[in-house]
Amino acid sequence: YLVHRVEELASQAIESRGAFCLSIGSGTTVKPLARLAERKTAMDFGRWHVFFGNERTEGDTAFKCFEGAMGFVRACGIPEANVHKVPAGEGGPQASA
Repeated sequence: YLVHRVEELASQAIESRGAFCLSIGSGTTVKPLARLAERKTAMDFGRWHVFFGNERTEGDTAFKCFEGAMGFVRACGIPEANVHKVPAGEGGPQASA
């Protein structure tokens, strides 16, 4: 269901706004999305923007979601410039906003 729904929403967003933005909150979200690369659709992955919403930036598990998602990003052909990684470290006062 997830793959079909993301595909549907992405197509609608690209048609109406010219781009699709996806926030990935965990590594488990990425696993089914990898199937998008295998599907034979006319999806314009060059218009996708991927953000990470629940990423650890310090310690052994830092950027685990980002690193896991890069296989999906590359397989789909999403430009790396359209992949928005959370900055490393604790961040400033704006980080918690």
